[in-house]
Amino acid sequence: MTRGQTRVWMAATTAAMFVVAPPPATAADVLTASPQRDRALHIETGASYVAADAFGGWGLSLRGGYLTNRYVMTGVGLETARLHAEGTAPVFGGAFSQTFQSTLAAAFVRVQLPTRFVTPYAELALGYTAIHGMAGFNYQCKEQGGASGGVALGAQANVLPSLGIGVRAGVRPPTSTTCAATGGPWTYESAALRSIALTAAYRW
Repeated sequence: MTRGQTRVWMAATTAAMFVVAPPPATAADVLTASPQRDRALHIETGASYVAADAFGGWGLSLRGGYLTNRYVMTGVGLETARLHAEGTAPVFGGAFSQTFQSTLAAAFVRVQLPTRFVTPYAELALGYTAIHGMAGFNYQCKEQGGASGGVALGAQANVLPSLGIGVRAGVRPPTSTTCAATGGPWTYESAALRSIALTAAYRW
């Protein structure tokens, strides 16, 4: 190969590299790029500690969502919590115990800010809360099911493009209660249900 041919070959190779190589990332791309931006379907599970006034317990959740765009997700979810309270009735005396299951089935809208490593979000849910599995003794008030919902704040760390691990804090409004003296002496007023959860999400 002559000197002239060598120069032509080097020029052609350099031009090809500029065509094939991707452009450098801008600062905005680094801050907002998210590994899961092309993964529209989202399945999330969670394990939580829940509390409502005198009641406390553990809960589980399952959500399925669809990213309408990078910043908004819509979907449906199911949250259930087993709540328990026990002690001594303050007025009439005597030990009491009460346990029940609170399950929320709801549609939700989530607004999120995807970044390369962490995705914080805020969520609003509307649906129906069912109260079931009531058990105990020496109590007179019972929770009632009805229309309900909740709000939550959370964040997920992007462990892999398809996997996120996070934390989530949520609040559900109080449900209604009915009280009758035939059930026993312990009484209470329904309170908001607060939860803190660890979550795992799979995206594809």
